Amino acid sequence: MTKIPMMVSLSNKKVVIIGGGQISERKTCRLVEYGIKPTLISPSITEGLRQMIQHYDLNWIKKECSPSDLPYYDVIIIATNCSSVNQMILDHKPKHAWVNATHHASKGEIEFPIALRRGKLQIAISTGGSSPILAKKIKAQLEHDFPEDYETYIDFLHQARSLLKQAKVGSNIRIELLEKIVNKPIYKVEGQKNFLNMLKEQYLFHNKKKH
Repeated sequence: MTKIPMMVSLSNKKVVIIGGGQISERKTCRLVEYGIKPTLISPSITEGLRQMIQHYDLNWIKKECSPSDLPYYDVIIIATNCSSVNQMILDHKPKHAWVNATHHASKGEIEFPIALRRGKLQIAISTGGSSPILAKKIKAQLEHDFPEDYETYIDFLHQARSLLKQAKVGSNIRIELLEKIVNKPIYKVEGQKNFLNMLKEQYLFHNKKKH
């Protein structure tokens, strides 16, 4: 099954994770980082999951998953090590639901790739299940190239673009200015403030005075 990279919001979707082990714990941790509160279905859970349930007020259905549990959810994450349960979920999943099959990536419609997140910047890395070790190695390389303070730089780029759009600057000038701060990045906060003030003075306030 060929999958296309895409960014999707799950904020209004009902998400369930079937399983209570380490894989379920990692998936839950990933989802709550993005403000998603999944339901957990499993007769038992790890201590880490127990703590997240309490901290994030998650719903835990303490039982084995059955076909009747599935129709309520839009995203179903299979995170068990029981082949019969995994197959049951695949056989009875509702037509509208997307499945993430952690035991066999090709059997699900969606994957949750390893991702590097720096504020508004997100870089996803997937090998299609071929080599999670390689995906982790690539992420480590990207973490070196894009350190944590890159988040401030991304916010600066966003502010600069928003100011230029607000000032209704011509596309050629706008692209030239935005390319300038990408090709010659301004990482220091003081330099970013100076550049944004320059944009306000030369383009935003100047245009308002003309009108």
